[in-house]
Amino acid sequence: MAVKNPTARDIKKTQAYMESLSFDPDYEVLTRIPLTLNPVSGNLERTTAIQGNQSMTLAYDGSGQLTTLTKTIDGTVYTKTFTWDTGRLVSVSTWA
Repeated sequence: MAVKNPTARDIKKTQAYMESLSFDPDYEVLTRIPLTLNPVSGNLERTTAIQGNQSMTLAYDGSGQLTTLTKTIDGTVYTKTFTWDTGRLVSVSTWA
């Protein structure tokens, strides 16, 4: 027997009803906005805000681990460095 999560919100609407609210009749698809919690501001932001941003670049080492995140703002380049130890992220630098 399933046990109800005591901290879950009690939503009165069905999942099908909620999904019907996001239906786009022009393209006949359900529309959803992927969101990410910004750890700096604490705000929810659209995930797609970073996609296609040519001012940001990611660099990886030979193991496929992220080593740097570089962004350019008004001609100034900022870099954040990621340090790994045996496959575990151990340090993230401040923007430099």
